[in-house]
Amino acid sequence: MEAIKHEQDRLARRRGTLENRAERLKDYLLREMEVAGIDKVKRDLVTVSVRINPASVNIIDEEIIPSDFQRVIPERWEPDKKAIMDYWKEKDIVLPGVEIIADRKRVEIK
Repeated sequence: MEAIKHEQDRLARRRGTLENRAERLKDYLLREMEVAGIDKVKRDLVTVSVRINPASVNIIDEEIIPSDFQRVIPERWEPDKKAIMDYWKEKDIVLPGVEIIADRKRVEIK
């Protein structure tokens, strides 16, 4: 059992290392494609493209967000990011205590 536990730990560390390496390579590829002004590279076996992430809500100050944009989580109030995002998409108004992040990009490899 001890040998199996040791092997599981080793493999978990190895997986984490490989995941981090892949993420760094994607970040590097995104930066270089942006610098080169390339949005898509298509080859026989793989297509690499730059995609814009969907807009997201970042809560800056929960206390000043209107109560219409909060929901109850068992005996606890928290901002309703979906309602805030829907409101922003419909009215193009950013609520107090919120920022909309709409300029993130990612690399997509198919």
